[in-house]
Amino acid sequence: MASTGSARTGRQKAAVLMTSLPTEISSRVLRELSDEEVELLTLAIAELQFVSKEEAEQVAAEFTRLAQARGFVATGGISSARRLLAEAFGEEEAASVLNRLTASLQARPFDALRRSATEQVFSYLQEERPQVIALVLSYLEPDQAAQLLSRFPEEQRVDIVRRMAKMEAVSPDVVQQVEQMLERRMTAFTSSYAEPGGIPAVVQLLNNSETAIENDILDHLSETDPQLAEDIRKQLFVFEDIAHLSDRDVQRLLREVDHQDLVLALKGASEITRAKIFANMSQRAVEVTQEDLRYLGPTLLRDVQAAQGRIASLARMLHAQGEITIGGGGSNEILV
Repeated sequence: MASTGSARTGRQKAAVLMTSLPTEISSRVLRELSDEEVELLTLAIAELQFVSKEEAEQVAAEFTRLAQARGFVATGGISSARRLLAEAFGEEEAASVLNRLTASLQARPFDALRRSATEQVFSYLQEERPQVIALVLSYLEPDQAAQLLSRFPEEQRVDIVRRMAKMEAVSPDVVQQVEQMLERRMTAFTSSYAEPGGIPAVVQLLNNSETAIENDILDHLSETDPQLAEDIRKQLFVFEDIAHLSDRDVQRLLREVDHQDLVLALKGASEITRAKIFANMSQRAVEVTQEDLRYLGPTLLRDVQAAQGRIASLARMLHAQGEITIGGGGSNEILV
């Protein structure tokens, strides 16, 4: 496979390129960047160490090929872009770069917000109506949306999640009006109706939230809208759901779990969940874990919840990879 000849990150390569350009050109480039991008790039330039002439030339050549490939992709010349990239980087790397290029050219609603710092986005949204906040969070990446959700007051969080879960198709015109109201530039949006919200969006949001926030929202929903809470819980895997996995899947999960996380998680686990986990461990492993639990002593609830959250996230990841089955029953055969 062909190589770029540099192990630097994309940001470091950008710093190398900027230091190689004439000052007047690099200044013009900086003027086209956002304040955050300028800050990050300046920091990368400041952290640069020795850059050889050969590496600078390789980075410049890579940038030229990527710029050419982007031009081909933008004008529909995917095959030309693929040939150019394959010649420069090899087939496998070319496919990866091409995927990133095509994804970057597909503008999405609220893309400017998606690239902004969480605190900055929160400042735009904190005074908005819950339905507006729910719409925006539905379009953002789940981890960013979860961070934003945690910054709102408790009652407002519950209202936002309820509106997300019950959100129906939203006209692109409405999306555009919200973007304009937030004074953010929209690059493009679909002409058909979109369905950004719904229970799947809430599940992604809660999966990326802190366990305490997740539990708090579901508890409130159970009181005000039991059916909605139940519908969400059916799709939301939490630590205690390990008790409902097949023995095969519990064993597969335990192979990936950090021992210290397991001990912390078991500290706050129900007897049913403990029994399920211990039943799928060797006798020696059970004895070691139980001994660690005895010597653990008083533990902060947030540490226990964090460990349980990490294990639940790991289970969701294995489910996404097809390694285990969540919510689908399965065989209780024990692997040896």
